[in-house]
Parts: sequence; structure tokens; C-alpha cells
Amino acid sequence: MPSSAILTLGRAAARLDCAGATHTGQVRKSNQDQYLIARLSGGAEVRDTSLPDLEDHSSRNDRWLLGVADGMGGLQDGHRASSLALRTVFEHLARTREPSPAESQELRAALVRAFAKGRDALEGQHAANSRMGTTLTLAHVEWPRLLVAHLGDSRCYLLREGTLRRLTADHTLAQQLVNEGVLRESRAGESRFAHILVKALTNSGSEKPAPDLSRLELAHGDRLLLCSDGLTGEVPEEELQELLARDASADALCQQLIDRANEAGGRDNIAVVVARFSGPVTVRPRLRVKR
Repeated sequence: MPSSAILTLGRAAARLDCAGATHTGQVRKSNQDQYLIARLSGGAEVRDTSLPDLEDHSSRNDRWLLGVADGMGGLQDGHRASSLALRTVFEHLARTREPSPAESQELRAALVRAFAKGRDALEGQHAANSRMGTTLTLAHVEWPRLLVAHLGDSRCYLLREGTLRRLTADHTLAQQLVNEGVLRESRAGESRFAHILVKALTNSGSEKPAPDLSRLELAHGDRLLLCSDGLTGEVPEEELQELLARDASADALCQQLIDRANEAGGRDNIAVVVARFSGPVTVRPRLRVKR
């Protein structure tokens, strides 16, 4: 079931309404997708996650980590990969010294190191002779700064003034062929290469790809969507734009997105995180958590 927390990002800054949910879908027998919503500040406070028994760390300021991971490797291996990678990245960032707003390069480096720690954790599972991997898409929010780190074909979207913009590029063979001019963008989603990943967190192979990083300034009224391809493989971006723009809470939007993906076929696991930014806020409201 979706969960949501309504909170404030800094004094006189913005109000964040954020929720996440995951669903097995209509075809798969197990769920290998995970999501995370956590407050970071050199320590961290978990607000919502699909991960079990994730330890809280102390927290002071208003920095937030949102994430989705889509495991690969089949059944338990895929579930283990997405859980282990997301947990490891979170715990590394929770113990990392809080960078000042001016130290954007330090934050970028911290996220790159966190992804490397996730890869190392997966490599530690190689002794079991299992090949596993996961996509990983993270959004670090410190109002009004957003930094997105990404590997794989999960996605991060920004909805601003009714227009949906994709902030990540799929690391698939289909997208690579599009970039090389071999395949049309409009045909990429239906290509047989659409689900062949060329970059991800895995426990095999000699290459250790660094995540793509992108930064932008958020504004009041913005909405973020992080999701696995279980959503984007079923629901076209035009419909995602319409759904995300609805006058509804983040909790309700998560459920509507998952319901729509399942109505369209639900051929894969689905994970979504939705964040709504509103304001200006001049008084810190009481925290409300709904489960």
C-alpha cells in the first residue's frame, strides 16, 4: 500500500508531499522493484520504503533522498540485487558528511561513491555463483536544488506547468541505437532491444560504469516522478503527463499510476515515487505521516 509524508523543506522554502508504492503487476509472481524516501543530513531518517528493517540514522536538516531500483537476475536474485543496492547506497549516504550547498562537486562525488558501494555489495554476492544486477535512479533534494543520479532504464521525470520532461536517459541498447541514428526515437520503446541494458549495477563484468548526473533548480508547483519500466512500458508519456498533473495527493497519484499500468497489462513489476512541491511556506507545519 502507498504511504505518504507531508513535511517542509527548510523554513520559508517549500512544502513536500511525497509518496511511494510498488506492485507485482499482473504477470510476474514476485516483485523485484524497490523504492525509498528518506531524510538525509549526515545521518538519515527513513520516512517510507519497501525495504524491510532499514535502520534510521539521526537527522537535522532538510535534505531528501528519493529512489527506485528494478532488480535483474530472476526471482530471488533480482529482489536481492535491488534491495541490496538501494540499502547500501542509502546507508553510505547516511554516514557521509553533509556537504554545504556550495559544495555541489562534493555531493556529486558522494553519489558516485554511493553507486560504487552498491556495485561492491553486489560483487560480494558473486561467490554464490549468481549473476544479478539492478537499475538505480536517485533524486537528492535540498530545496531548491535537485541532483539526479541514474543507471539503467528506470526514470526520473519533472512535471512543470503541465509539461512533462524526462530527466534521465535509458541505458538500453535501443536508446544507444537511437543516439547513433540507427533507430528512430518513436520506435525505441517497441524495439526488441528496449530491455537490453548497456549500463546498470551488476556483480559481473569488468566495467564499473559511473551514474549519469544531472542538476536543476526546482520551483513551487513542480512534481517529480521516479519509476521503474513497469510503469513506462505500459503507460505512454502523454498519459503520464495527464495523470501526474491531476489535483491529487502524492499518495493518490502513486495508486492511480500503478492502477493504470495494471489496467494496461501489468506485464512487469511497478515501482513509483511521486513528490509534489508547493509553497511558499513560512511556518514549519507539524509532520503528518499516513500509512
